[in-house]
Amino acid sequence: MFAEGSDAEGNLLQSYHPITIEYKEMVGQPTDRTTLRDTESFHNSFFLDASKFPLRISATDSKQGELMDKYGEDIFGLDDESQAEFNEYILDDIQETLKKAL
Repeated sequence: MFAEGSDAEGNLLQSYHPITIEYKEMVGQPTDRTTLRDTESFHNSFFLDASKFPLRISATDSKQGELMDKYGEDIFGLDDESQAEFNEYILDDIQETLKKAL
């Protein structure tokens, strides 16, 4: 989302309002894409709910509902490339956990 300004399905997020663009230019943040990252509180509140399948990414930030209403649920998902990186990252941990359980 931050790097490309798109959701998990690859859809570009709608552009920022001109006032937001002006603010982001003042503080040196990207304006060529929607990052949903002003203070980083939203991004920092992301967590992975692994209590059931499919795994779900969510957030605890107070803006979560408002942002989901505006941009859709796919702001919490992973695009194909990120999903592949995530799968590779956790594969060893999953295999190790399964070996211990068996």
